[in-house]
Amino acid sequence: MKKSEYEKIMTEAEEKERLAEIERNRPVLEEVIIGENVKSLKEVPEEVYDKAKKIIVADNIKEIPDEFFMNHHYMEEVCLPFGLEKIGDRAFRACEKLTSVRIPDTVTSIGKWVFSACDKLNEIILPDSLREAGDYAFYWNKVKKIKLPKTVEKLGARCIASDIEEIELDENNENFKLVGNTIFSRDGKSIVMVFNKIKRERIYEIPEGVEHIEEDAFAFCRFSKIIVPKSMKKIGKRAFYEALADEIVLPEGLKEIGEYAFSRSELLRIKIPESIKEIKKGTFDTAEIREIILPDSIETLGYRAFNSISQTEEIKLPKNLKRIGATCFEHIYLKKLVIPDSVEFIGSYAISSLDLEYTNIPKSLREVGNEAYGWKRKYKADEFPKNLEVIKSDAFDAFSFGRTATFGKKLREIGVSLPKDIYDLTLYDNLLKVTGRAWDENEKKEIELEFGNNIFKLRNHRDDGHGVIINVKSAKTDELRYSIYLPEKLDISDTWGENFEPDFDAYDRAFEKLTEEDEKLIMAFSRLDCPYKLSDEARKRYEDCLKNVTMSMSGTAKFIKNLIAARGIQIVDRLSKYNIITKKVLDKLIERAEIMDEKEEAEYFKAYKLS
Repeated sequence: MKKSEYEKIMTEAEEKERLAEIERNRPVLEEVIIGENVKSLKEVPEEVYDKAKKIIVADNIKEIPDEFFMNHHYMEEVCLPFGLEKIGDRAFRACEKLTSVRIPDTVTSIGKWVFSACDKLNEIILPDSLREAGDYAFYWNKVKKIKLPKTVEKLGARCIASDIEEIELDENNENFKLVGNTIFSRDGKSIVMVFNKIKRERIYEIPEGVEHIEEDAFAFCRFSKIIVPKSMKKIGKRAFYEALADEIVLPEGLKEIGEYAFSRSELLRIKIPESIKEIKKGTFDTAEIREIILPDSIETLGYRAFNSISQTEEIKLPKNLKRIGATCFEHIYLKKLVIPDSVEFIGSYAISSLDLEYTNIPKSLREVGNEAYGWKRKYKADEFPKNLEVIKSDAFDAFSFGRTATFGKKLREIGVSLPKDIYDLTLYDNLLKVTGRAWDENEKKEIELEFGNNIFKLRNHRDDGHGVIINVKSAKTDELRYSIYLPEKLDISDTWGENFEPDFDAYDRAFEKLTEEDEKLIMAFSRLDCPYKLSDEARKRYEDCLKNVTMSMSGTAKFIKNLIAARGIQIVDRLSKYNIITKKVLDKLIERAEIMDEKEEAEYFKAYKLS
């Protein structure tokens, strides 16, 4: 670093520390009036009130803006003016020294999270004018009692803490009614909020006639058992968020369970009724559940539906299941997950769990997302499903398929990163696009790249330094059109042509860029073995390469072994005309086969040597 740059950095650091020291020494004010002679509090500089113990808001102010006093570390008391109409979202959130608030009788609206995380707040007096309170408006503080006026028309999700000790609701309210420890809609068809400390019960039985459990209604509640009536039609978002119960009994006839309904809950057992067709986004996300019983009626498991669940040892998937959403079973603690042969879609990172010891690829699969089964190779599969249409990058990284693989004619999209152990891949020329992934630093998110049907973008990311042989067949006639070798370390993607037709002249010229002789031999043999659009000049170059092998016997044996891995043992006959396979090379191949306990190959090489 240059001296001038160092001095500049030091000067900036010193100036920053100087300003911080001035701020620390700024006196704490006992009382301040804000908002006089302005139309909005947004016009008031923060340094006017941010170190005041008592704040008086001027009479002309009609609204406290969103987050205006949030994280105020000194305010102990606030005086709000008569004439104030609205308090915005998070306006007093995390005011750690605020102890009580009296809201004037002109306020009609209190936003979301307004008085949440106020650690010392023990009293809130609500006005008779109040019409709506937002989500979690009075949650997470020391308030023990709240009185709701008859004017209230809307109560946001869990706007009052579940462990409040006393609550009053004006009996003349036309929208809600309080029965025991529960606020219902006036018609009794919806449960709005349940409170734990008002009436302690081991078993909570929802009355018959209730059709809807609203958002966060049972959030943070503790019961041994919750019984849901036959009249119930819908359970809202996060309805049982972080709730604790030995069992929740759900009725047949229930039509909908909302997103994150049981997220972070602790349950011993839950059985989903046959009337449910979908487990939505995050339904059991991060929950602790001993037993989950899913009916065969379920067709969709949504995004994060079972993400990070614990305690569950087994989940039997429905036999009619069609879709498994992204990250559905990510970070699960199951040892085995059998996917039925009805599943057509598996989303990105859906089953990427390090603890899972067994899973499978369903024969019915049509689309599979990025790294759907994780990255650690530990599963086995015999073949790819014939109906596959879309395979995203690294989708099957966790599987071993063997040396050869074939994709069906229905495949339309494939990710650039192929399963790691494949040496020889066959696909059809009706493939529409090859895609990849990249990280966008500006937007801080993963984005998808599209390379048309450029097969030269396909890569086999193995650790042995070798690429993959690609065989392209005609989707119309099923005949082999051409066969090419894609080196693992050489980027030849610029040789791509149009309509699944590579620029073979450019591809053949790229041969000279290869530095590893065994890779050169594989590429040369692959082009000569299937000489599609092979020029005379390129043919001679490849023939010279094969006839003038300078590798050691061990290196030649390695080349032949890799080619056999891709094409099978029968490839040896086709290699013989290039005088590569000598008796000494055969001896090396026999030795390698016996060391690897590959008895059939050893016997084959012995017989070939005798012939």
